[in-house]
Amino acid sequence: MAAQKIITTLSIISFLLASIFRSSDAAGIAIYWGQNGNEGSLASTCATGNYQIVNIAFLSSFGSGRTPVLNLAGHCNPNNNNGCTFLSSQIKSCQSRGIKVLLSIGGGAGSYSLSSANDEDKLLITSGTTTSVVSRTHDRSATLF
Repeated sequence: MAAQKIITTLSIISFLLASIFRSSDAAGIAIYWGQNGNEGSLASTCATGNYQIVNIAFLSSFGSGRTPVLNLAGHCNPNNNNGCTFLSSQIKSCQSRGIKVLLSIGGGAGSYSLSSANDEDKLLITSGTTTSVVSRTHDRSATLF
């Protein structure tokens, strides 16, 4: 009788461990990139193989007639000559590894709002990223590609 309980308990534990360690269809690990100047490049972040999703953070000002402002905490300055254009090749590098790259709009501080579909369209057209980099999806979210 005691042996049967031990076997049953071990079977349950084995099943639970197998469930924990088996592969799943989950989206994987996501990270915010762009708010720590010491975090390395976007390409090097993707090259670690640790992440399936990278959120570029943040587009901190937009909407209601505001000029969109990309805040990447020292990685680049969109107001300089070439601004943040070098990120285009780094985004492509991440995507070639199967990593989804998203633009995080808003953030903990800033001035932003999307009060209409027109605001959304203006954001996509006038932001520091170009329309060739940003795609508006059916649910009105923006994805870098």
